[in-house]
Amino acid sequence: RNGDRIPRSIVQTGFAAENDTTLHEGYFYGPMGDVFGAPLGSDKHFRSTYEIRFTATGSNGFWFYDDVTPMNLPFEVWNTTLGYQVLAEIYDQDFDQVWEPEDRDYIVIVNTPYDGNPHPEAFPYNHTWFFRVADTDTAYAIGDVLTVEGAPVNGADDVFTFKTDGVDNSAARANIKNIRVVPDPYIGRAEWETSRFYRRLQFTNLPELCTIRIYSLAGDLVKTLQHDSNGGTEEWDMLSEDGLGIASGVYLYHVESEFGSKTGRFAVIK
Repeated sequence: RNGDRIPRSIVQTGFAAENDTTLHEGYFYGPMGDVFGAPLGSDKHFRSTYEIRFTATGSNGFWFYDDVTPMNLPFEVWNTTLGYQVLAEIYDQDFDQVWEPEDRDYIVIVNTPYDGNPHPEAFPYNHTWFFRVADTDTAYAIGDVLTVEGAPVNGADDVFTFKTDGVDNSAARANIKNIRVVPDPYIGRAEWETSRFYRRLQFTNLPELCTIRIYSLAGDLVKTLQHDSNGGTEEWDMLSEDGLGIASGVYLYHVESEFGSKTGRFAVIK
C-alpha cells in the first residue's frame, strides 16, 4: 500500500559459502524517524533497495550518538537502486564503539553518498531503516549480503501513464437505434417514482454526449435536455421549458449526437 514505510523484505541474498544462511534479520524497528520521534526523510530514501555487503576492507561507520565518532565496520552499505555506496551509523548498545550483533547493536542506513567522512548534517532527513541482525545463531563472512528491499511508497517525482482503448465508434453508431423511452406509455406513474410529486420518464441507451429535444405533435418544442454522462440514461421530470407539467398526449423526441440521430415517439396518460 502506498504510504507504508515497511521494506518488502530483509533477506540474505549473498552467501560466503553455499547454503550458508546464518546471517538474518534480528529485529526491524522501521524508519529511524518513527523510532526517535524525528522528522522522516524523503520518500525516495525508503523506495530504494539497500545491500549490506560484508567485504575484506569494510567501511568507516559512525557512532549514532554523535554522528561523527568513527567505527570500523566489516561491511559496506550500497543503495542498489541508485547505484552508489552510502553511509552507515551504529546504535551501539554497550557504548564500546564496536559493531557486535551479539550485543544487539543496530544498523542505521543513511542515504548519503559514502566518502569515508562523517555527515552529521544528514540527521535526520537522510536516515532511513533502523534494524539489527539476530543476536543468536548469526555468523557472517566475506561475501555475505543482506538485502533490504525498498518500500512501495509513491512520491512527488512518480509519474503514472494510463491508456484507454477509447470509444468504439462503430458500436456507438449501431447503438443509436436502441434508444428508448421508458415507460412507454407512461400511465400515471413509473416504478422508480417515490411519490406523486416525483414524476420521471427515462431515455435509455444514450451515447455519452447528446442533445434530446422533445416536441408536441404540432411540432412545438416542449423541452431540450443535454445528456453528458457515460451512464446511458437521462431522466426527464415531464416539465416544459416554462416549468409547467405536460398534458396527456403523444410526444415526439429527437436525439442528436456525433454518432448519428434517432427520432421516436412516446405517450403520456395521466
